[in-house]
Amino acid sequence: MIDGGQPQTVLDEGDSFFSLSPDGKTLLTLEVRDADHKVLLALHSLEDKTKRTLEADPRALTDYEFSPDGKAIAYLVREKGVDNLWVQPLDGSPGHHLTHFTSEQIYSFAFSPDGNKVAFDRGHSDSDAILLRDASH
Repeated sequence: MIDGGQPQTVLDEGDSFFSLSPDGKTLLTLEVRDADHKVLLALHSLEDKTKRTLEADPRALTDYEFSPDGKAIAYLVREKGVDNLWVQPLDGSPGHHLTHFTSEQIYSFAFSPDGNKVAFDRGHSDSDAILLRDASH
């Protein structure tokens, strides 16, 4: 607690990834379903200790964040080497593009507090491979 009090364990399970909803009432973690190994978005209510899950987009990278209004999860999808920001509404409706970039990767993103703007850290990595052979043989 920021303003003092006794510490409380919120979850005894999960990995080190989590995102707290803007209202502070829901904690998002990632889980893998044993039956089919699909990644799930696990939404843990901090008020009544219930949990519900949504299937994560299989194309998504591992950065998931609540939207500023808390009604969706934002995540990155990389297709053909290009990253775009997508949103998955928590009401179960399909996820959709938020950006339509045609090049580069997104290293990080952050919403403005009102949700009207998104800042991106974008770029690319160049690499070259050189094959050296012993031509004396």
